[in-house]
Amino acid sequence: TLEKMENESVQDTLVEYGKKIKNVWVEASKESGIEVKVNGLDSIPKFYFGYDNHAELLTYFNQEMLSLGFLATGGTAATYAYNQEIINKYHEAVLNVFKKISSLELDVKPQLKGPIKHMTFARVTG
Repeated sequence: TLEKMENESVQDTLVEYGKKIKNVWVEASKESGIEVKVNGLDSIPKFYFGYDNHAELLTYFNQEMLSLGFLATGGTAATYAYNQEIINKYHEAVLNVFKKISSLELDVKPQLKGPIKHMTFARVTG
């Protein structure tokens, strides 16, 4: 409710969580040697891989994060339900996947279990 948003500074918490998530991507990028670009509003952070095969890398990231229990993509909308424990677990998972990408020398296409994700809003049903 609006009252809860005002009383608990929900918007400030969402910005704080978003900044922490951006930091997760930056730190995991540095530690794994994978280039990512981080942007977006602090409460709606985004990242993308700084490589020509960005769509393949993001598809692999999605696939591997799902196997670790996270429905994840290159962005999120921070939610009041997050907490530091969730962000820490997310950080571990992101670092794990970024390191896998690095160990594959960015050649993730043979590891994909499905089609490469669509990167536009184009109709996919034909």
